[in-house]
Amino acid sequence: MSMLLDIRRLSVSYASEHGPLQAVRNIDLTLEKGQVLGLVGESGSGKSTLVSALLTLLPPGAQASGQVIYQGQDLLQMSPAQRRGLRGNGIATVSQDPFTALNPVVTIGKQLVAFQHHKPGSKAEKAARALAMLERVGLSDPATRMRQYPHELSGGIRQRVAIAAALLTEPALLIADEPTTALDATTEMQIVALLRESRDVVDAAILFVTHDLHLVGSLCDHVAVMYAGEMVEAGPVAQVFAAPRHPYTQALLACDPARIVTPTRTLPFIPGHVPPPTAARLGCPFQPRCSHAFGPCASEALPTTPLPFGGMVRCHKVTAHA
Repeated sequence: MSMLLDIRRLSVSYASEHGPLQAVRNIDLTLEKGQVLGLVGESGSGKSTLVSALLTLLPPGAQASGQVIYQGQDLLQMSPAQRRGLRGNGIATVSQDPFTALNPVVTIGKQLVAFQHHKPGSKAEKAARALAMLERVGLSDPATRMRQYPHELSGGIRQRVAIAAALLTEPALLIADEPTTALDATTEMQIVALLRESRDVVDAAILFVTHDLHLVGSLCDHVAVMYAGEMVEAGPVAQVFAAPRHPYTQALLACDPARIVTPTRTLPFIPGHVPPPTAARLGCPFQPRCSHAFGPCASEALPTTPLPFGGMVRCHKVTAHA
């Protein structure tokens, strides 16, 4: 595999009346061609801000620092025109709400043709490619779907259309930002299977953003765990899920309903809350919620410990026992 995306010391802050609010802090992450990487964490962990930085779609008042090297180019140093040329071409996205991603007053067929504006060919050729892609993503009667409007489709069908739109651009990087959030369990697994199969449709790497670890286990090769804007653990899914090293990863996995083998009326949960960006940062951000915390956790910066299978963890407890 070759390196597609190399994120180095990426930080993102938002301007506020109380000063800069750091939503993402010193993220180091790599993604290789053909790889599927799951990005997980609770709400407020910084996943959406990280995705916005990768798409160079941060809102006004946001400031990014560090490097986001995509195919040898730093996205943060590109001009606005270069960034626009990359979106929907080299980098495509599937959002968690396909209804807002599609134009409600334009038919599906016209939108799928328009999504291919970077590609050569006539409108008829692009319409034929769109029709073939709708069939490939499992839609029945794709010719009828081409003539329909988004409001005439169910949530699952709209999400398939959104995936078809992304794949038609033949991206090198596909970012799926919680694409199953609004779907029922059966449709959710169908969408995950479709994303898995999409690697055969285009030669792309996939960044799959979710809070559902069960889906990560079904789809991804590698996983990266975020907490309070920081990366706390990363590595191959099989190794991380079999032997999680960070207490936060352990707690997330313990809350996965698929891992509960004994019948119970009480579902496990992680006490406390993710600290807001306004909170002072000293030591480990998970320390107030961690049952394994000890002296250094409250005051010392987190060390990064490489793991033998190619992963990493940032935890004082792991370092102390390494």
